[in-house]
Amino acid sequence: MTATIGTPTGTVQFYADGSPLGAPMALSSGKAVTSFASLTFGTHAITATYSGNADYLGSTSVAISQSVEKKTVTGNITASDKVYDGTTAATITGRTLTGVVTGDDVSLSGGTATFADRHAGSKSVTASGLSLSGTAAGNYQLASTSAMTTASITPAALTVTANDATKVYGAALPTFSASYSAFVSGENESALGGELTFNTTATSTSNAGNYDVTPQGLTSNNYAITFKKGTLTITKATTTATLQLSPGPVTFGLPVTLTLTVSPVVTVTGEITGTVTFMEGSTVLGTAEIVYIGSSFEAKLVTSSLAVGNHNLSASYGGNNNFAASSSNVISLIVLTGDTTNKIYLPITRK
Repeated sequence: MTATIGTPTGTVQFYADGSPLGAPMALSSGKAVTSFASLTFGTHAITATYSGNADYLGSTSVAISQSVEKKTVTGNITASDKVYDGTTAATITGRTLTGVVTGDDVSLSGGTATFADRHAGSKSVTASGLSLSGTAAGNYQLASTSAMTTASITPAALTVTANDATKVYGAALPTFSASYSAFVSGENESALGGELTFNTTATSTSNAGNYDVTPQGLTSNNYAITFKKGTLTITKATTTATLQLSPGPVTFGLPVTLTLTVSPVVTVTGEITGTVTFMEGSTVLGTAEIVYIGSSFEAKLVTSSLAVGNHNLSASYGGNNNFAASSSNVISLIVLTGDTTNKIYLPITRK
């Protein structure tokens, strides 16, 4: 502002709406000049008062109108990275303003932010609904109530675990399956790419025991997949043991042949081997190894040591790595003295 009052000396005090604008300014060549940036938004009445001196009386100017527009400032944000959660929601971590007059109490406030899309990766984040706060907020306006920045969505951890499975020795491999841990937002395996397959060293002819089963083949940009193995347990094939006696009637001192036939309950591939123990009650008569004869697995024991009288005969198969043990039926046999005239004795099979 400039007040012209001739060439007097002294000072001039400028006012805005009746309030002093700084300290009085000394006249120079009859003029006093001041500048100020303290006026708030709106229209103000500006006046100037000359103090007077020994030669001149003091005076006050006519008021002039001064309009002050809001200062335009730019809002800036920062946003945090996040782990993939299936949504575009973003979190604003910082808000700043560009263009604020030093010392003014004005801040950027509020707003909600979203990622450009929900998938993992580095991408833009847009905040909307931003506003100004603080005691000087009324003197400013935002160039835009939106602001942009960049942040990242990192893949979420996902574990794929092969479910434990079992099969009987000699049977085909089962159909394997897997369990999933930590899908987000109600997602399931349909959100994954690739094809789920399983790796195992076991085959249909693998021996009984435990084998690792490892899932593989699935892919995803949104999940960091960890594959965990399960266990395939191959159990021994169950067997049946059938005891036969030959000949039927037997006289003391003559040989008796006991034959145990061992068969798998379910037809499987594999050789039945192992030891058969032949018993009379709780007494061991002897042992024999199973051999393949014709179309069956058999073990035979020939004995002539049975005493005269009634005998309960049985046999048990001890099993091997792949076939389970089993016990036979019990056969009752009477061993006669040498006098068998006009008599016939038949073996009795006890079920």
